Amino acid sequence: MLKRMVTVIVPWVLASTVGLLVLLHYFVDIPGLSLVFNGLVEWATIIAAFGLLLGLANVARVHGGRVIRRERDWPYSLVLLLSALGVLVLGLLPGSIGSGSRGVQWVFHYVLEPLATTFFSLMAFFLASAFFRSLRLRNLEAILVTVTAVVVLLGQVPLRLPWPFLEPIARFQEWLLQVPAMAGVRALLLGAGLGAMATAIRVILGLERPYTE
Repeated sequence: MLKRMVTVIVPWVLASTVGLLVLLHYFVDIPGLSLVFNGLVEWATIIAAFGLLLGLANVARVHGGRVIRRERDWPYSLVLLLSALGVLVLGLLPGSIGSGSRGVQWVFHYVLEPLATTFFSLMAFFLASAFFRSLRLRNLEAILVTVTAVVVLLGQVPLRLPWPFLEPIARFQEWLLQVPAMAGVRALLLGAGLGAMATAIRVILGLERPYTE
């Protein structure tokens, strides 16, 4: 009974209380509730920071073990560890700590941004491969998805500057992003929000599996 109280009931009471206080802040104007809300948000930020540290420690443990044991593809693990350590050291250098550090800004502008651009350029080849595969499968849905992706990709790149006849494609791409895509994104966000609310209500009422066992 004591073990169940410590491992189940106490965390449930804490999670339910914190969840209700945070939820009330958005719907009820109670004096002093904003202070409680700000304090809880600060605590959540601190806990998230410690969770990030634990995640980094776990990454170092897993990939460090792979490097020590010389497992398959261990050089990739070594590159990951050295990259993470290098960025961490650059961010902790005296004079400029954090994301405003010159070293971190250099890594962002001259490493991460070129890599992102490279991945985006490779997307055209993957789309072409998917397009030919969809033609081979003769699946209407796959063809529509691939054609839409190609139109969006062509609308993002500045091809209409040297070739003005591609301007309708850019306009059609803007319509795709603003009307059908936006409607789909809103539907997904609405569904995710309703799912999160349902899960939160189940946790508050103690209906989740750990609390019912």
